[in-house]
Amino acid sequence: RTTQLYEKTNDIHAMLQNLPQGILTIDGSGTIHPEYSAFLEKIFERDELSGKPALDLIFNDSSVGTDARSQIEATLDACIGEDLMNYEMNGHLLVSEFTKPMADGRIKCLDLTWAPICDASDAVEKIMVCVRDITELRQLEIEAAHQRRELELIGQILKVNQEKFADFVSSARQFVADNEALHKAAKDKDSELITELFRNMHTIKGNARTYGLLHLTNIVHEAEQAYD
Repeated sequence: RTTQLYEKTNDIHAMLQNLPQGILTIDGSGTIHPEYSAFLEKIFERDELSGKPALDLIFNDSSVGTDARSQIEATLDACIGEDLMNYEMNGHLLVSEFTKPMADGRIKCLDLTWAPICDASDAVEKIMVCVRDITELRQLEIEAAHQRRELELIGQILKVNQEKFADFVSSARQFVADNEALHKAAKDKDSELITELFRNMHTIKGNARTYGLLHLTNIVHEAEQAYD
């Protein structure tokens, strides 16, 4: 049994040292248990995390506001040392994704997975937190979304007759130039002036909608709302 326990302890230690994910457990005192994964230090770029306040490490200076932070603290207090049912009812209040600045100014996007660790009577002894650095993943998603938008724009333009599209661009630029001139000439608020500004933008929006240029239609609509 001693040999088996030794081997099991070594296996767990090896996993915590080599797993490319941040893992920590929070006890009733709110501090980090000594057995945490080595990768946790790499994610937060800090050493010797044992015994440190867990929520300070995770959320200080992050995008998680004071109200959300208080909600997390209250949820953990309500769950640790209590029946598992408390966690099942309140676990959804724990933050799953946020951003956090590093010492050199870089911003990391972090993903959290929370899980209760229970004793034989289903009372929550600790909360395990798995932390993943998803900064690159989110950046790739942003780039992919940008590329999708560009392809949609190109697709919408290609559906329009070349001469009609050229006429639309020319007229839209003229309306924008007219609005810029009206802005510069205005000395005070004038309802007739605002009506003319609005009319010019509305004409651009109507033409854009006619040709199926939906991205441009939405942007011009925002300008209309500003005039409104």
